[in-house]
Amino acid sequence: MQNETVPDGDEFDFATKPNDLSRTQELQMAFGAVRRNGLFTLLKLGRRLRKAYEDQQSEEDWPPNVSLNDRSRRIARLAKDLARAGREDDAAVAQIQAKAGHHRDDLRVAALYARGHGLHHESPVMNRAHRLLQAALNNTAVAPPDAADRSRLELVAWFENLTSDGQWAELVSREPQLAELEEDIRSGRTARFLPPEELSDELRLGFKNLRDEHRQALTDWGAAAQLGIQRLENLVGPRATTGDELVRTMSAFESAWGHMHSI
Repeated sequence: MQNETVPDGDEFDFATKPNDLSRTQELQMAFGAVRRNGLFTLLKLGRRLRKAYEDQQSEEDWPPNVSLNDRSRRIARLAKDLARAGREDDAAVAQIQAKAGHHRDDLRVAALYARGHGLHHESPVMNRAHRLLQAALNNTAVAPPDAADRSRLELVAWFENLTSDGQWAELVSREPQLAELEEDIRSGRTARFLPPEELSDELRLGFKNLRDEHRQALTDWGAAAQLGIQRLENLVGPRATTGDELVRTMSAFESAWGHMHSI
């Protein structure tokens, strides 16, 4: 089982697992448990992992992270492929149901995963994939996108057609505190989101290979930069406190993130 982080929009890759433990690490943990405490511990670990997977009952509209096993990942990938092909027919729903078989939990988790970070409100492909999965889960025809989703999809499409500068100007007009954060970074009151240039070359050697003074400098920068990143997350994206529909999208967050990285 692996924890997957949802990428953005139409490039959504259900097989991507950037922050996961590798299978080797998972096996090392498992065998370490067996060596220390015997097979009983390994069985307990397996039950705990399975229970955590099955207990994912979140009805949150924008779940940040959802754990997938191999089967739910295949179900989710099929839904995305069908959605990208423009399929919303009963045969497409039947394909998903056949892929799931009697494993309803895996179908339900795939549907939950498709909502990750609210991308089903922003990407036409993810919106259709989510509606396909819901139809397969509930054994119904695929519902059309509701009025709110149609409005959001149009808004995000309009925003993404703007230039980078146009996107930033639009976001600042809706959330002026973004300009304050930008000024704090430019003035040095807040750390830049990229490490200091003098450490960039050294970083290519890996953190473990840095000299002690550079390792400490990098650690200090990371702690300072995290404060700015937290400010950004509070101002734009799904975690933002604003009620502005555009500002709370992942598309807006990615645009703002890119702008901050360019400073």
